[in-house]
Amino acid sequence: MYNIIAFIGPSASGKTTLQKHLGLDKIVTHTSRPPRSGEIDGVTYHFSDKEKIINMFEQGLSLQCTEYYGFYYSTEIKSIQEVIDENRTASLVIDAHGAKVLKDNLFDKVLIVGVAASYDECKERLAQRGQGECDLRLQKYNEEYEELLTWSDIIINNSKKNWGKSIDMVKLFKYLK
Repeated sequence: MYNIIAFIGPSASGKTTLQKHLGLDKIVTHTSRPPRSGEIDGVTYHFSDKEKIINMFEQGLSLQCTEYYGFYYSTEIKSIQEVIDENRTASLVIDAHGAKVLKDNLFDKVLIVGVAASYDECKERLAQRGQGECDLRLQKYNEEYEELLTWSDIIINNSKKNWGKSIDMVKLFKYLK
């Protein structure tokens, strides 16, 4: 049984959207970035400051700590351990470094799902968000795409043409044993 389903991939490839369609509990991670419109502390992320995130990692309370475009992200060990101890399945969106740490520590309990979309589609999705960070977020597209090829157990083609199939595929994950 997979206890953790982790989504990785380039910015705007659709990781969080597919995670929502999965319909499982979400492991809420920490970030130092400010909330976007509609995001709720403790639901979307735990919005924390950089120092708290770094201190949690240094104290061994976080599985990983990553800096991404000047903001820090981390996943608390206790949130993952609770899911495993209760023999539940939950999901999270994580970067490739986090995926590697999950695989190294929980190999048989984690399914890493790579979410792929073309550079142009990711750029279009970022532009639609209207957050003005499109070019900055896409600077690492090639690196993030290569990382999903390296760490993913399964890769979903999340292009516009494949959107319906992508959602159907993700919904099947909750039945994996």
